[in-house]
Amino acid sequence: MIKSLVIILLIIFSFNCYSQENSTFTICNKDHIFSIDNYLLKNIISDKIKEPKKSPEYINNGLSGIKSLFEKKSIESSEADNTVFRSHIAFIVNCNGEIGNFQIISKNENNIKLLEEKLLLLVKENLSTWTPAENKKEKVDCYQVLVFTVLNGNITNVFYK
Repeated sequence: MIKSLVIILLIIFSFNCYSQENSTFTICNKDHIFSIDNYLLKNIISDKIKEPKKSPEYINNGLSGIKSLFEKKSIESSEADNTVFRSHIAFIVNCNGEIGNFQIISKNENNIKLLEEKLLLLVKENLSTWTPAENKKEKVDCYQVLVFTVLNGNITNVFYK
């Protein structure tokens, strides 16, 4: 019962954070958003969204920068003990390299959702600017997905396409 209440409160809190986050983030062209190739993301947004010629890259040393950013981070929760899970977090990198519209797209069990919400907060607090995606040499808005592996609350791996 208490777990359910905590999950509900965390979801309400995350919706509040989500709406506050979106007040400053703007999509450059809402009618034409690209997407990296990710099956979970395509199930949520559309399988007809096109891939850009060049995907968004993290501005601080790409994937190795992301790995070093999160390698010492952990999820503080007793529920994380003896737990292993993979989480997919999607977001949009706009044509200016700004990020927003974060969402968890994993299909994990309910007991993992609370941990994923905490991971999402870590991502929002620590992630910064990206190099925007390009299509036909034009900077475009594009969905990106970070995939995290978490073991006992510690982030053991992170990658993106």
